[in-house]
Amino acid sequence: MPKRTYFFLLLLLCSWQNSRADDAQPTAPREIDRGYVCDEARKNLSKKRRILKSAVIKAVDSFINSTLFNKILVLRQHLSNMLFGMLTKDGTRIGIYTIADTKYSIQQLAQLERDQGPEALNAILLQAKTDFEHQTTEFLGLAKSFKSQMLILIDESLRLHKRTESILLTWAEAKDGQEMLSFEKNVTSFDGFARFLHDLLNYLDDLIASCPKAQKVFLQTKNDQEQRIYAQRFKGIYERQKHKIDNYK
Repeated sequence: MPKRTYFFLLLLLCSWQNSRADDAQPTAPREIDRGYVCDEARKNLSKKRRILKSAVIKAVDSFINSTLFNKILVLRQHLSNMLFGMLTKDGTRIGIYTIADTKYSIQQLAQLERDQGPEALNAILLQAKTDFEHQTTEFLGLAKSFKSQMLILIDESLRLHKRTESILLTWAEAKDGQEMLSFEKNVTSFDGFARFLHDLLNYLDDLIASCPKAQKVFLQTKNDQEQRIYAQRFKGIYERQKHKIDNYK
């Protein structure tokens, strides 16, 4: 037998034995994917900011003062903690919802829901919805005076992110005081909740990146201790986005 043919057959035999060995290995229990968000949105939010260019953005940019800008950043932080978990000192994230002594974020609960079914998670879903209402009530009250402009910007953000089927716009279009009724009606699972929060965070990031005047006013304001803390955190984001803002101007 020629040496070349012999070596070829030997390689085939080794490959077959390895595949048999792999098949014999026990399958490990499936764990929660820590990077899961939803099918259409797995990229990091910070890499997906879009500059909003609707005609109303300049008016909104002039309207947002340092207090409101700070409220937007605080809201974004709370929603991010709900969706992804709280950032720890070692750079990892830990969920804020507990089931059987295990911490879960909403994105992890969405995957758990797919694996185990929604029935066992109804109570924790109600808790998460209540948290969302608590976190957004103040912001919705502040945003009433420019709601029509916000609807235009939300619609633009969803189109830019190719998420036109999102229920975010339906929620925002609800009559004043009826937002949570719309939310309760349309968000009935953790999977839907994760998609909704991701779209809302994308919108808030787009809004932040598209308001250079509001950014500068906020960074120059040093009156409030909480604002100073968020200003320091935001400064890095501002610098990274500055080239996009300059291009927009």
